[in-house]
Amino acid sequence: MANKHLERWYIEQLRRAVPDFPRGTVQSDESPDFLVQSDRRRIGIEVTVFYWPALEGKRPHQEEQALKDRVVAVADKVHAEAGGPGLYVTVFFARPIFVTKRNVRERGEAIARAVLETVPPFSLNEPAVRVPWDRLPPGVTDITIRASVDGRDRLWSADAGGWVASVEPTHIQPVLERKTLMASHALMKCQELWLIIVNDEFSRGAPVELAKESGQVVYDHPFDRLFWLEPHRQRAWELWSSNRPLPPMSSEGGAG
Repeated sequence: MANKHLERWYIEQLRRAVPDFPRGTVQSDESPDFLVQSDRRRIGIEVTVFYWPALEGKRPHQEEQALKDRVVAVADKVHAEAGGPGLYVTVFFARPIFVTKRNVRERGEAIARAVLETVPPFSLNEPAVRVPWDRLPPGVTDITIRASVDGRDRLWSADAGGWVASVEPTHIQPVLERKTLMASHALMKCQELWLIIVNDEFSRGAPVELAKESGQVVYDHPFDRLFWLEPHRQRAWELWSSNRPLPPMSSEGGAG
């Protein structure tokens, strides 16, 4: 990840969700992303956002999703060019969708206008704002607007039409294998190393949820602790680890 402002916000959400998160100052670093110095030890924290792997070939759902994504990308660009602030915007389309390759630009401009005409929230602590129904463009059923972490970060996404992918252990393992390469170097800076896999529902990735089985298997990796984090819900699951075989933990808002 490259956005340190967003990464740090993820860490703050993890702190709220995990009761035994270490006390101490969180310092930005590279490999690992953060270091937490407590009285007893230094803990390294590596952050990675989970993205649903691309599938070979095209299905009707994916073709439809691609059109919606193009419309929203146009809306994001038009909004930025008009001087709109950084926001996290989710656009929900009516079904069947009334988008073709010929009207992508027109639909995107209409969405951008609707967002520009709506007063947005100014901080992540404020609730999301929805574009009033009488300002929604044709073919759009809802537009949800959230503040960004710093007023500049932008994440615009289209809904996935109710389709939510299930994250199985076979999806988790490649993430661990990729991050294993950095672990030996990171452990030179700290006594303990955590890996946080973030499910950011407002990222550009497909919406996903952790399968029950994924919270019950034991993963083999070099990290001392492994978490699946849903930052917008302040919820985290600790996944089983071969070097820390404890029951997985689910937390929400700091409660176990």
